[in-house]
Amino acid sequence: MTLINTRIKQIQIAEKIFSVLNENLDDLWKVSRMVVGNLNHFEQMLLIAILSKLDKFHDSIYLINIDSAGSLDIGYKRLN
Repeated sequence: MTLINTRIKQIQIAEKIFSVLNENLDDLWKVSRMVVGNLNHFEQMLLIAILSKLDKFHDSIYLINIDSAGSLDIGYKRLN
């Protein structure tokens, strides 16, 4: 059985959209900087590691493809 993560979507960006993104790149960098706030480099790396660990945990439940009521029980069991 092949499991496919349906949350991931591949997109194509038209040339006009690409130029709009380029024009707003400075703002995008500002937003990305605000996301990490005043965390230093070590804290940023730690945040990435923690979020990655949580993502793997949630993926393992999501990929089972069960209803939300069942996923609560399975997720809770995996914590112990």
